Amino acid sequence: MLKKRVWIPILIVLLAAIGCGLFYERQVSKQEPVKVYTPVPPERVAQLQPTAKSPASDTSQGGHFHADGTWHAEAHETSETAQPSGETQSDGVWYPDNYTQADIAADLAGEGAATDEEYHRRAMKNLVNNYIREHREKYPDCTEHEAFLADAIAKAEWVLVDERHIGRYNQLTDEFTRLMEELEQLFEKYNYRPAYEATHIPESERLQDMERIKALNARIAENDEKMEALNREEPIYPKLMHTH
Repeated sequence: MLKKRVWIPILIVLLAAIGCGLFYERQVSKQEPVKVYTPVPPERVAQLQPTAKSPASDTSQGGHFHADGTWHAEAHETSETAQPSGETQSDGVWYPDNYTQADIAADLAGEGAATDEEYHRRAMKNLVNNYIREHREKYPDCTEHEAFLADAIAKAEWVLVDERHIGRYNQLTDEFTRLMEELEQLFEKYNYRPAYEATHIPESERLQDMERIKALNARIAENDEKMEALNREEPIYPKLMHTH
Protein backbone atom coordinates (compact mmCIF):
# COMPACT_ATOMS: atom_id res chain seq x y z
CA MET A 1 0.00 0.00 0.00
CA LEU A 2 1.26 3.42 -0.91
CA LYS A 3 2.64 5.41 2.02
CA LYS A 4 0.51 8.53 1.90
CA ARG A 5 2.74 10.95 3.76
CA VAL A 6 5.75 10.15 1.60
CA TRP A 7 4.12 9.96 -1.79
CA ILE A 8 1.66 12.85 -1.71
CA PRO A 9 4.28 15.60 -2.35
CA ILE A 10 5.88 13.44 -5.06
CA LEU A 11 2.54 12.82 -6.75
CA ILE A 12 1.72 16.52 -6.77
CA VAL A 13 5.07 17.39 -8.39
CA LEU A 14 4.71 14.61 -10.95
CA LEU A 15 1.18 15.66 -11.83
CA ALA A 16 2.37 19.19 -12.43
CA ALA A 17 5.25 17.93 -14.59
CA ILE A 18 2.97 15.81 -16.72
CA GLY A 19 0.62 18.73 -17.13
CA CYS A 20 3.47 20.94 -18.28
CA GLY A 21 4.54 18.33 -20.80
CA LEU A 22 1.07 18.14 -22.24
CA PHE A 23 0.88 21.93 -22.43
CA TYR A 24 4.21 22.01 -24.27
CA GLU A 25 2.94 19.56 -26.89
CA ARG A 26 -0.62 20.71 -27.35
CA GLN A 27 -0.37 24.37 -26.34
CA VAL A 28 -3.67 24.07 -24.57
CA SER A 29 -4.90 26.39 -21.88
CA LYS A 30 -3.39 26.01 -18.44
CA GLN A 31 -5.17 23.58 -16.12
CA GLU A 32 -5.47 24.37 -12.44
CA PRO A 33 -3.52 21.79 -10.37
CA VAL A 34 -5.57 19.35 -8.34
CA LYS A 35 -4.49 18.61 -4.81
CA VAL A 36 -4.17 14.97 -3.77
CA TYR A 37 -5.87 14.51 -0.42
CA THR A 38 -5.52 11.85 2.22
CA PRO A 39 -8.02 10.60 4.78
CA VAL A 40 -7.36 10.31 8.51
CA PRO A 41 -5.21 7.36 9.67
CA PRO A 42 -6.99 4.00 10.18
CA GLU A 43 -6.33 3.91 13.94
CA ARG A 44 -9.98 4.98 14.40
CA VAL A 45 -11.14 1.51 13.42
CA ALA A 46 -9.55 0.01 16.53
CA GLN A 47 -10.79 2.73 18.88
CA LEU A 48 -14.10 2.51 20.68
CA GLN A 49 -13.14 4.80 23.55
CA PRO A 50 -15.49 7.70 24.34
CA THR A 51 -12.84 10.39 24.34
CA ALA A 52 -13.35 12.59 21.27
CA LYS A 53 -16.17 15.16 21.16
CA SER A 54 -17.85 16.82 18.26
CA PRO A 55 -19.04 20.43 18.83
CA ALA A 56 -22.26 19.62 17.02
CA SER A 57 -22.99 16.64 19.24
CA ASP A 58 -21.57 17.43 22.65
CA THR A 59 -23.79 15.64 25.16
CA SER A 60 -22.62 17.93 27.95
CA GLN A 61 -24.84 20.60 26.37
CA GLY A 62 -27.95 18.47 26.71
CA GLY A 63 -28.19 16.85 23.26
CA HIS A 64 -28.39 13.17 22.52
CA PHE A 65 -28.17 10.56 19.77
CA HIS A 66 -31.12 8.46 18.70
CA ALA A 67 -30.62 4.78 18.00
CA ASP A 68 -30.60 5.42 14.26
CA GLY A 69 -27.65 7.81 14.63
CA THR A 70 -29.71 11.01 14.37
CA TRP A 71 -28.44 13.87 16.54
CA HIS A 72 -31.09 15.72 18.54
CA ALA A 73 -29.94 18.92 20.26
CA GLU A 74 -33.02 19.55 22.40
CA ALA A 75 -34.62 17.41 25.08
CA HIS A 76 -37.93 15.73 24.28
CA GLU A 77 -41.05 16.91 26.06
CA THR A 78 -41.31 13.93 28.33
CA SER A 79 -40.44 13.15 31.91
CA GLU A 80 -37.30 14.86 33.18
CA THR A 81 -35.79 11.46 33.95
CA ALA A 82 -35.33 9.24 30.91
CA GLN A 83 -37.20 5.97 31.30
CA PRO A 84 -35.86 2.77 29.73
CA SER A 85 -37.83 1.51 26.75
CA GLY A 86 -38.54 -2.13 26.13
CA GLU A 87 -39.78 -4.80 28.51
CA THR A 88 -38.23 -7.45 30.73
CA GLN A 89 -40.06 -10.76 30.49
CA SER A 90 -40.71 -13.21 33.29
CA ASP A 91 -37.61 -15.17 32.32
CA GLY A 92 -35.50 -12.07 33.03
CA VAL A 93 -34.73 -11.37 29.38
CA TRP A 94 -35.12 -7.79 28.14
CA TYR A 95 -36.72 -7.17 24.72
CA PRO A 96 -37.09 -3.92 22.75
CA ASP A 97 -40.66 -2.68 22.31
CA ASN A 98 -40.62 -3.60 18.62
CA TYR A 99 -39.30 -7.15 19.08
CA THR A 100 -41.42 -9.66 17.14
CA GLN A 101 -42.23 -13.33 17.45
CA ALA A 102 -40.33 -13.81 14.17
CA ASP A 103 -37.27 -12.28 15.85
CA ILE A 104 -37.58 -14.70 18.75
CA ALA A 105 -37.97 -17.63 16.36
CA ALA A 106 -34.87 -16.50 14.41
CA ASP A 107 -32.93 -16.26 17.68
CA LEU A 108 -33.89 -19.79 18.66
CA ALA A 109 -33.03 -21.11 15.19
CA GLY A 110 -29.69 -19.29 15.12
CA GLU A 111 -30.62 -17.51 11.90
CA GLY A 112 -29.09 -14.24 10.75
CA ALA A 113 -31.03 -11.02 10.31
CA ALA A 114 -32.67 -10.46 6.92
CA THR A 115 -32.93 -6.66 7.14
CA ASP A 116 -31.09 -3.79 8.83
CA GLU A 117 -34.11 -3.14 11.05
CA GLU A 118 -34.20 -6.75 12.18
CA TYR A 119 -30.46 -6.70 12.83
CA HIS A 120 -30.81 -3.55 14.94
CA ARG A 121 -33.61 -5.04 17.08
CA ARG A 122 -31.86 -8.33 17.69
CA ALA A 123 -28.47 -6.73 18.30
CA MET A 124 -30.05 -4.32 20.81
CA LYS A 125 -31.62 -7.25 22.66
CA ASN A 126 -28.36 -9.19 22.80
CA LEU A 127 -26.20 -6.23 23.82
CA VAL A 128 -28.53 -5.01 26.57
CA ASN A 129 -28.93 -8.49 28.06
CA ASN A 130 -25.18 -9.06 27.97
CA TYR A 131 -24.64 -5.81 29.88
CA ILE A 132 -27.33 -6.79 32.40
CA ARG A 133 -25.83 -10.25 32.93
CA GLU A 134 -22.30 -8.88 33.41
CA HIS A 135 -23.56 -6.24 35.84
CA ARG A 136 -25.47 -8.78 37.93
CA GLU A 137 -22.45 -11.05 38.10
CA LYS A 138 -20.23 -8.19 39.24
CA TYR A 139 -22.76 -6.49 41.55
CA PRO A 140 -25.22 -9.17 42.71
CA ASP A 141 -26.58 -6.95 45.50
CA CYS A 142 -27.40 -3.96 43.28
CA THR A 143 -31.06 -2.95 43.47
CA GLU A 144 -30.97 -0.04 40.99
CA HIS A 145 -32.12 -2.17 38.10
CA GLU A 146 -34.07 0.52 36.23
CA ALA A 147 -31.16 2.99 36.38
CA PHE A 148 -28.70 0.43 35.08
CA LEU A 149 -31.15 -0.75 32.39
CA ALA A 150 -31.38 2.81 31.06
CA ASP A 151 -27.56 2.96 30.88
CA ALA A 152 -27.38 -0.47 29.21
CA ILE A 153 -29.83 0.65 26.51
CA ALA A 154 -27.88 3.89 25.93
CA LYS A 155 -24.60 1.97 25.62
CA ALA A 156 -26.13 -0.55 23.22
CA GLU A 157 -27.52 2.21 21.03
CA TRP A 158 -24.10 3.87 20.92
CA VAL A 159 -22.40 0.60 19.96
CA LEU A 160 -24.74 0.11 17.00
CA VAL A 161 -24.40 3.71 15.80
CA ASP A 162 -20.62 3.51 16.15
CA GLU A 163 -20.60 0.20 14.28
CA ARG A 164 -22.25 1.86 11.28
CA HIS A 165 -19.87 4.79 11.58
CA ILE A 166 -16.84 2.47 11.41
CA GLY A 167 -18.38 0.63 8.45
CA ARG A 168 -18.64 3.89 6.51
CA TYR A 169 -15.07 4.75 7.49
CA ASN A 170 -13.82 1.41 6.16
CA GLN A 171 -15.65 1.92 2.87
CA LEU A 172 -14.06 5.35 2.36
CA THR A 173 -10.62 4.03 3.32
CA ASP A 174 -10.89 1.14 0.87
CA GLU A 175 -12.01 3.51 -1.89
CA PHE A 176 -9.06 5.82 -1.18
CA THR A 177 -6.64 2.89 -1.41
CA ARG A 178 -8.04 1.80 -4.79
CA LEU A 179 -7.84 5.34 -6.20
CA MET A 180 -4.26 5.85 -5.04
CA GLU A 181 -3.16 2.48 -6.42
CA GLU A 182 -4.60 3.31 -9.85
CA LEU A 183 -2.97 6.74 -9.75
CA GLU A 184 0.38 5.20 -8.90
CA GLN A 185 0.07 2.75 -11.81
CA LEU A 186 -0.36 5.67 -14.20
CA PHE A 187 2.75 7.38 -12.85
CA GLU A 188 4.70 4.13 -13.12
CA LYS A 189 3.57 3.89 -16.75
CA TYR A 190 5.49 7.12 -17.47
CA ASN A 191 8.41 6.14 -15.21
CA TYR A 192 7.56 9.14 -13.02
CA ARG A 193 8.63 11.53 -15.82
CA PRO A 194 6.77 14.24 -17.79
CA ALA A 195 4.36 12.99 -20.44
CA TYR A 196 6.09 14.75 -23.34
CA GLU A 197 9.19 12.59 -22.79
CA ALA A 198 7.18 9.40 -23.34
CA THR A 199 7.49 9.55 -27.14
CA HIS A 200 6.90 5.80 -27.39
CA ILE A 201 3.31 6.35 -26.22
CA PRO A 202 0.82 7.75 -28.77
CA GLU A 203 -0.38 11.28 -28.12
CA SER A 204 -4.02 10.20 -27.96
CA GLU A 205 -3.18 7.71 -25.22
CA ARG A 206 -1.27 10.34 -23.24
CA LEU A 207 -4.26 12.69 -23.44
CA GLN A 208 -6.53 9.94 -22.19
CA ASP A 209 -4.19 9.20 -19.30
CA MET A 210 -4.12 12.87 -18.32
CA GLU A 211 -7.90 12.97 -18.22
CA ARG A 212 -7.91 9.85 -16.05
CA ILE A 213 -5.38 11.40 -13.66
CA LYS A 214 -7.55 14.49 -13.38
CA ALA A 215 -10.63 12.36 -12.66
CA LEU A 216 -8.78 10.30 -10.06
CA ASN A 217 -7.63 13.39 -8.18
CA ALA A 218 -11.17 14.77 -8.22
CA ARG A 219 -12.47 11.55 -6.69
CA ILE A 220 -9.68 11.59 -4.09
CA ALA A 221 -10.69 15.12 -3.10
CA GLU A 222 -14.33 14.04 -2.86
CA ASN A 223 -13.32 11.06 -0.74
CA ASP A 224 -11.49 13.36 1.66
CA GLU A 225 -14.51 15.66 1.99
CA LYS A 226 -16.69 12.68 2.88
CA MET A 227 -14.12 11.53 5.42
CA GLU A 228 -13.98 14.94 7.06
CA ALA A 229 -17.78 15.03 7.27
CA LEU A 230 -17.78 11.53 8.74
CA ASN A 231 -15.27 12.56 11.40
CA ARG A 232 -17.55 15.41 12.43
CA GLU A 233 -20.41 12.92 12.85
CA GLU A 234 -18.50 10.59 15.16
CA PRO A 235 -20.98 9.33 17.77
CA ILE A 236 -20.32 10.42 21.34
CA TYR A 237 -20.32 7.85 24.11
CA PRO A 238 -23.37 8.43 26.34
CA LYS A 239 -23.10 9.92 29.79
CA LEU A 240 -24.01 7.09 32.13
CA MET A 241 -25.96 7.77 35.31
CA HIS A 242 -25.61 4.51 37.24
CA THR A 243 -22.29 3.99 39.02
CA HIS A 244 -20.83 1.88 41.81
